[in-house]
Amino acid sequence: MRSYTAAITKFQRWRDGRLKDQVQSNEVLAYLTQLFARSNSASSVQMASAALKWYFSFYAGPNPVDSVWIRTLLEGVRRGGRIPTHRAKISETELRLLAHWRAEDIKDKRILTLLATLYAGCLRPSEGTSLRRRQVQFAAGRMVLHIVQDKTNKHGAGRPVVIQESPGQFCAVKLMKSWLQISPNSEYVFPNFKDCSRPISYDTARQEWTRVAALLRMPGHVTLHGFRGGAATKAIEEGAPVDEVMRHGRWKRVDTLKAYIDTSEKTTPVASSLMKRLRLHDGPEGEEREGRPPTPVATEEE
Repeated sequence: MRSYTAAITKFQRWRDGRLKDQVQSNEVLAYLTQLFARSNSASSVQMASAALKWYFSFYAGPNPVDSVWIRTLLEGVRRGGRIPTHRAKISETELRLLAHWRAEDIKDKRILTLLATLYAGCLRPSEGTSLRRRQVQFAAGRMVLHIVQDKTNKHGAGRPVVIQESPGQFCAVKLMKSWLQISPNSEYVFPNFKDCSRPISYDTARQEWTRVAALLRMPGHVTLHGFRGGAATKAIEEGAPVDEVMRHGRWKRVDTLKAYIDTSEKTTPVASSLMKRLRLHDGPEGEEREGRPPTPVATEEE
């Protein structure tokens, strides 16, 4: 029911003040089309459609969701499925720029803490923006985030994400401790400054990150999701087993994780160096021939 309420509220906001007008099928079609273009998520479109159909069933007259065009859209979304998006990943060079940035005002400190938490916890943007204070615990040398619901765990018990303390100022644990001391009174870790009863929205967080990236003269192609991909790529480069990365990032399938990892000599150290490992310049007995051709092997005919 909560997801239905959220989907209906988003549609009403999208209509922007026309709530008293009768909703037409072409409006619902336009909204669902834009939702799919923005999210590239078949499940989001299907859920929104189901919520709106249920909502309009209480109104007199034909249901605007009962349209052949909307059914065609949903069928196309269902058949097409979700196309894996290979987003640009945040790099170590770009993280170094963030580490040397001195956030002065409260807005800068909020986005800096959020970015560090997204990377260190390998979080989805929605998991970071909706984080509540009660989900954050500190222990000796580490911080534990209890992710109550995520994309692969809609109704199960919360799953812990452990973040170890690191040296330097760009440490998610240190930044979080400092942030919680100065942030506005709210149940949310990253509240909306205009209404602290609500968390920061994804759009606001995205705009803040875009502003910071421009300020630090970073390329503009890295999104908030790029911090999750950058963390997964770096973990693989450092030799972390795939199953460990999947547990930390709460991926369910290896195929899904693949879209988050860049291919390079660091993420494929063995496969990309096969020619080095063949030892083609060694002799038959494994002794170096120093440029001489290998000794011929006698055959039965000889």
